[in-house]
Amino acid sequence: EHVPGANFIISDAHHLSFKQNTFDISFCHYVLMWVSDPLRVLNQMGRVTKPGSAVLALAEPDYGGRIDYPPALEIINGWQSASIQAAGGNPNFGRQLKALFHAAGFSDIEAGVIGAQWKESPGPADIESEWRVIHHDLESVENKSSELFENLEDLKHLDRRAWSIGERILYVPTFYALGRVPVDYY
Repeated sequence: EHVPGANFIISDAHHLSFKQNTFDISFCHYVLMWVSDPLRVLNQMGRVTKPGSAVLALAEPDYGGRIDYPPALEIINGWQSASIQAAGGNPNFGRQLKALFHAAGFSDIEAGVIGAQWKESPGPADIESEWRVIHHDLESVENKSSELFENLEDLKHLDRRAWSIGERILYVPTFYALGRVPVDYY
């Protein structure tokens, strides 16, 4: 609708169906933590990207560095991390991103964590949306106890209250990396 000339192609990221040196830039967003072989995916991205051009990975989270405050809410991270693992993802992937760009053979690598600044608390609709995600995530956690769901409403109340008084901190380090495809890449 917004880009009528765009072509949409579905392809396995491990075996991109494009010729070598096709694109001026290749990027992925919140993908590498979900694939079985992220280095292969980066190599494929490098293969289809023109030499000297960029490969970019955005929004790769690392739940191992997550901050929840007040401390009673820290338990949510464990649940969500278990859910990501149960779905086949790597909840601590972000910290690996820079090393994978090096292993893929890219040059001029820039990597880091996307900053987080908060001017105001999220609105009620955003908070409710986050709790829908939490509920969904918990459905896939194996060995969940009835205690988990009994405590959930208390945690939800604490979360809402903490947001309302400016006390709530929820931060998941989210990594990015950018690298250049060397002239002799393939």
